[in-house]
Amino acid sequence: MPVNPMIDEVLGQKSYRSLSDIPKNIHIDIVDIFRKSEEVIKIINEILALGIHPAIWMQEGVSSLEAKNLAEANGMEVVMDMCMMKSHKGLTK
Repeated sequence: MPVNPMIDEVLGQKSYRSLSDIPKNIHIDIVDIFRKSEEVIKIINEILALGIHPAIWMQEGVSSLEAKNLAEANGMEVVMDMCMMKSHKGLTK
């Protein structure tokens, strides 16, 4: 489920402006963050306000200890500064 406030569609899928805009009947397993590091804490706070507990993945070059600590303190698993695609490819070799 793409979330991007700048676009309406990604590869034929509807893109939501924020996590809060995703319909409540859609379960969110993971939030893969491609934002500036200083924006991550706002995303974690939005997740907490929604009352959900997805895994958090901050892409390569994205890290926030404050956000990581807050997410983990609220029961979320967190990966920082790693590319999901590269990690997946490394597991499948």
